[in-house]
Amino acid sequence: MLAVVGMATDLSAQNVERTSDKVFEQNSCNRLIQQVRDLKFALGEEFVRSDYMTRETRENRSYEIADCRALNAAVELLVVRVLEGESGYSASELSPVTPEREAPAVFRTCGDPLHHQGTNYATVAAGGKCWFAEPLRALAYADGTKLEELREDAAWKSTSSPAWSVYDNVRNHVDMAGLLYNGWAATTREHGGMCPEGWHVSRLEDWNALLNEHPNASSLKSGDWDGSNASGMNLVPGGFRSSDDGLFDFWGSSAAIWTEDPKGQIFSIVGGELPAARVNQPLNTGASILCVAPLNR
Repeated sequence: MLAVVGMATDLSAQNVERTSDKVFEQNSCNRLIQQVRDLKFALGEEFVRSDYMTRETRENRSYEIADCRALNAAVELLVVRVLEGESGYSASELSPVTPEREAPAVFRTCGDPLHHQGTNYATVAAGGKCWFAEPLRALAYADGTKLEELREDAAWKSTSSPAWSVYDNVRNHVDMAGLLYNGWAATTREHGGMCPEGWHVSRLEDWNALLNEHPNASSLKSGDWDGSNASGMNLVPGGFRSSDDGLFDFWGSSAAIWTEDPKGQIFSIVGGELPAARVNQPLNTGASILCVAPLNR
């Protein structure tokens, strides 16, 4: 009898110990949940709790518990992304004013700033037109129709619909060089196009007039790059995104700017004294957009 009691006591102690271990494990997992939540927030991504939960059945009862293995793996991956400089951003942060809530633009003359989807854009008269003097960073067409953001290389390469991305998925690049758009975003005139009402994505005739007045590419480039900025265009080397593999390239050494030509034409400006070059590119290339309007609009 004493042996049976002793065995029962041992089993009870083991059950208590296992339960205690389970509670400790779940407490640790709950801390991991908070870490994943914080890291997701830092990267500007949504935290979905159900992605890190699993179902367990005991004594005919089914309930959800945290999946510690999945949480550990997620923390390791997210920490690496943060450490590699993939700083957080969200669509609402990049373009905080949606078109349907935006007050009508007040724009008196070229040289004044123009407010569009939460950003004040500098403007400059050059080549007989009024140009944005900084790359576009709008997330929607003029009528409010939103474009898709594509961060993954494979998704960018395979898409055939309008999209945008941030160079290297690093938030600070937006402030310096705006967004990169694919050709479907840049060349469509549906939904009012990418530019504010009365403006359009730069066209071949706009570039011809600009380069006729400023044939030396140095005059188009910011003094912080290697230019004289004699035109006031203030172009910066924001790089581009490859159509071949979706990779980002040439940050700091080249500016790539879409035209509205549906065949996919880009003007490329590089370092040194080389002139601007017009090149044909597949529509799933990523490049900047500059908006243009008549001077007398």
